[in-house]
Amino acid sequence: MPTHASNDLRHGINKEGALVHVSQVERGLACECVCPSCNERLIAKKGKYKEHHFAHVAGDPCQYAAETALHLAAKDILARRKEIILPAVQVKFYNRTDVITPEKRYQLDSVKLEYRGEKNIVPDVLAHVGDSKLFIEIRVTHAVDHRKQRRIRDLDVSTLEIDLSDAPRDFRPEDLERLVVEAGDHKQWVYNAAEAQRRKRVLSKATIRPRINRGFAIHVDGCPVRARVWQGKPYANVIDDCTGCRYALDFTDESVICNGDHVSEQEQNRLSQENPDLPYWVIPVPSQEPVDSIEAKGVLQNIEENGPERVLQNIEGNEAERILTKLDEKVARYWKDRLRDPKEVERLSNEYPLKRRAIAAYIQST
Repeated sequence: MPTHASNDLRHGINKEGALVHVSQVERGLACECVCPSCNERLIAKKGKYKEHHFAHVAGDPCQYAAETALHLAAKDILARRKEIILPAVQVKFYNRTDVITPEKRYQLDSVKLEYRGEKNIVPDVLAHVGDSKLFIEIRVTHAVDHRKQRRIRDLDVSTLEIDLSDAPRDFRPEDLERLVVEAGDHKQWVYNAAEAQRRKRVLSKATIRPRINRGFAIHVDGCPVRARVWQGKPYANVIDDCTGCRYALDFTDESVICNGDHVSEQEQNRLSQENPDLPYWVIPVPSQEPVDSIEAKGVLQNIEENGPERVLQNIEGNEAERILTKLDEKVARYWKDRLRDPKEVERLSNEYPLKRRAIAAYIQST
């Protein structure tokens, strides 16, 4: 997003109460406009040498005029266009991210500005997508505060924040329209009802496994994927096993929150039979990924999380090459090429800054 370069006021409120650009009005006092923030009279300065802009007739500039104009313009765009690209809805756990819906363009069936019919909250925009409510907050100077976030959660209404804090104050209408309607990292969910519901459902089925100190190791008993077995009883090492397991949803000082109990026995047996020499945490659960990349991404994730040395430590008697040869050539080529692509390595390094050394070490070892 471009950063703002000027606080010159390019927008005013005309006599009909509409926000207008200085290019849309007559020169001088004939513009018949007032300031979006303080409501004082404006003069349209449209000379030959300086960029056209509004100024206050009284001469004193208004501190918040440009920010208020930006805020109003963004809301007007939503009311007029009645469409928006919403970011993906994801549930993020410790070792995995479940995508509920991808980034997508939606038509807004209704749009109300500064709607005051909701209890204890006045959203910048209240929209409806079908039967679902959507609050949209326009951030120009201040983000949604914690108090408002709590009220939003209590109402259980999905709320999007569009961050325009770095947008030019002397914005061009077409540029702002792209920022408001189209996709970008400046759009974030403050709260999403579908994400909250999915998280609650997953956590309600999870098992809280107490951490047990055994000498220098920390274990949890009853590991559902049988990471380790002692005298017929499954357990897991919290550091070596749980931190790399996709079923570990979260960690506390006293426990591991695990949903591995809900992996079917049939699925566990299939994975074990297909990969008898690989530890369970290298074998990812099948998903909607293309089949030829499932194993590759599992190995890649393990390398990113633990580094090649940790992989070897967890496979007694095996060498790195034995892991690699368990993958077919097509899959091996997939992740080898991926790691050797400078742009992909840079992306991974930025995404996992603490694993940069592990990624570099792995490239050298293959």
